[in-house]
Amino acid sequence: MSLGALVDYVSFTFSSIARPAEAMAVLGFDSDNFERLPHGRYGYLYGLSYSSISFYYGTPPNCSDMGVHMDITGSGCRLVENLPTFEGWQSFCERAFALSGHATRFDIAVDDFKGHLSLRTVQRAIENGQYCGKFRRSMNIRSFELADGSSLGETIYFGSLSSDFCVRFYDKRSERYAKGFVDLPDFYNRYEVQLRRDRADACMRAVASGESPSNIVLGLLHNSISFRVDNGDRNKSRWPVAKWWARFVGDVSKVSFYTPPEFPTVLSKLHWVSRSTIRSLAVIISGFDGDTDLIFDYLQTLTDDVVLTPIERGMVNVFSASDGAVNYGLNLMGSKLYRKKMALQYPTLQSR
Repeated sequence: MSLGALVDYVSFTFSSIARPAEAMAVLGFDSDNFERLPHGRYGYLYGLSYSSISFYYGTPPNCSDMGVHMDITGSGCRLVENLPTFEGWQSFCERAFALSGHATRFDIAVDDFKGHLSLRTVQRAIENGQYCGKFRRSMNIRSFELADGSSLGETIYFGSLSSDFCVRFYDKRSERYAKGFVDLPDFYNRYEVQLRRDRADACMRAVASGESPSNIVLGLLHNSISFRVDNGDRNKSRWPVAKWWARFVGDVSKVSFYTPPEFPTVLSKLHWVSRSTIRSLAVIISGFDGDTDLIFDYLQTLTDDVVLTPIERGMVNVFSASDGAVNYGLNLMGSKLYRKKMALQYPTLQSR
């Protein structure tokens, strides 16, 4: 089976450099093509952009060095492929890792121009309860032109877009047609895998090591999605695999970039608070006119009667015994309030 493989999104953080020019030179970008953005992103102070390729840099005061971050969208990836310096995605990924850093998002896909997979067949199998795999939820979005009812495309999602791993199958031909493209093939579907954090990094490293992108995509699909034929067994995993799905994934070996979650720590709890409650905290602080001492005292009263489990007490003990962890927390937060509270608990830090 012939499927065209492509990289469709790259987010990468370079940890050992402070200015984008060094990364641009190594990756084959002409820095003269980039224009200054009015603001940064992801906490960076500054940004540079060339079409759909962006670099962010500049670490805020009192924060640990954030390095340089690069975002390349799908159209940006097509631009990269047309650069005179481009030698393939394996080479591009190798050069990125040579600068030290890690991928935070990596999308990889295969394009189907022959009709190897029908979205209608996939959706019908989902609705008939024939799905068997690692995802718990699926979503189907169809778009229409209201003037005449013509279809503007269909996308089937597996998993959450905000998770470390999700899949989408969509009608690329209709999407392109809706954007005004002409001379399109009779059939054009795209089957795409979106990876974030550790899984993104592992996938990008696999491409850098020479793994076939199409085998990676099919291997991930083979490992996470399956459609079966009901044979009466109560255990769906013992149902035979549907022939149309078996033909699609072929004999490609299953691929998984899953990494077990780290044991929770005080800092991981702190990261969760910063990700999940920061807007609520901002509202509360503003509502109390910035009186963070009053808010902290109130939170303290709420936690006075909380009895920590043995695992939670272990987290606290490990954190308390680790000066390195405390110093990391200070750099991470970079706030006067945090310094004040930590100074009360760890007076010896005042002399460092």
